[in-house]
This record gives sequence, C-alpha cells and structure tokens, in this order.
Amino acid sequence: IVPAAKRAFLFYHKYFREGNVDAHYTSFYGNWQVQCFAKLHHILSEQEGQNQTHDGIKTQPTQTEEQATSQVRSDDITKYIFELCDAIVDSRPWVQLRKQHFKSLATVEIACGLEALADGAKVALDSSPDVVVQQNEQVAKYWPNIVKAVDFLRRVQDEAPASGIGRGGLGHGLDLREQRLDVTGHAINALVKVYDLQKRIEFGGDDRVKLVKSSSTLAP
Repeated sequence: IVPAAKRAFLFYHKYFREGNVDAHYTSFYGNWQVQCFAKLHHILSEQEGQNQTHDGIKTQPTQTEEQATSQVRSDDITKYIFELCDAIVDSRPWVQLRKQHFKSLATVEIACGLEALADGAKVALDSSPDVVVQQNEQVAKYWPNIVKAVDFLRRVQDEAPASGIGRGGLGHGLDLREQRLDVTGHAINALVKVYDLQKRIEFGGDDRVKLVKSSSTLAP
C-alpha cells in the first residue's frame, strides 16, 4: 500500500502544481488529498526515524529500502499538504467565510475544507516541537479559519428545526434546509479532528473552539 501511495503522491502533487484543479473544487480536492497524504506523512516519518537510529546507533538502509524511499520523503508530503491547505484558505468560499458572508456559503465546502485544515494543522504539529499557536507558523495561519468554520457550522445547525425531522443536522446552507448524510459526516469527522487537535496545542488567549452544544448535537 505504501509504495502505491507514494506513486499516487508523485502523480497528484504534479497534477496540482501544474494548475489542473479548478478553483471551484479546491476544498474538495484538497480535502481528500490532505486526509490521504497526512496518513502517508505519518508512516514515512516513523520509517525515517527507524532508519536513522536503532538503539542509538545510526543504520544504513538496504538498497531495496533506499530505492523505495529515495523519491518521496515526509518533508515532500509536508510541503504538499501545506500548499493544499493554503489553497483552501485562499479560495473564494474561505475568503467569504473570514468576512462572515455566511449566506453565500455552502456547508459542504466548509465542512470538507475544515477536515483538511485540521489534518494540516496536525501535520504542522507533528513536524515541529512548538505547540504554541502563535509560534507555529502553519497552525497560526489555519487556526483562525478553523474557528470561523466551526462558527459557521454551528449557525447552520441552528437553522435546523428545533424538533422533528432534521433536528441537530446541517442544511445545505443558511437558507437551504435540505440535508445530506455525507455532508453531516464530513462535519462530524472535521469536528472530531478539531477536538483532538485542541488537546495538543496551547493558546495565548481564549481561542479554544466550543464544539459541544447543550441543546443539540451534529446528527442526521
């Protein structure tokens, strides 16, 4: 699986950098790419650590291992993940999100982008010992967007009926009540990632995201 994932990385990062992804699909393309390659980043980081030392003694990889790891390193994955996350926060929906123009936003764009940003911030933490938000460049860039995204999802949830069908779920947007299970799934997955992320980072002020509501939960 890992060699196949490396080949996929070599194809997709070239595909993205050549400008083949339409701006309209940035949140969706970026989401699946970041989630996939964040896992590959974790695997390669562990492998590279094992290759460096064994019981404190530096080891040399065999020729086969060298061939398998020479093209793709965890640092390559890190750069690509940050490029994707930067593209998401620079995309039109996320610019509108930061301006709080919530009525122009589709829930699925923000939920998918939030999944990616949470994983991107996690990779940033894994790549740097600094857990203070303001001192970790990538986390400092992504965290304000994460906060805005959670706020938007909460507001969409508030538009759902107080009782009956759809209670606690997420509509297509602030003005569209139709719900899709996959969109709610993206949101739940993103919020779980953000919840876990908060446990690892330190804040200079009251910057934590309030994820739990007393009156409702994110459920289809």
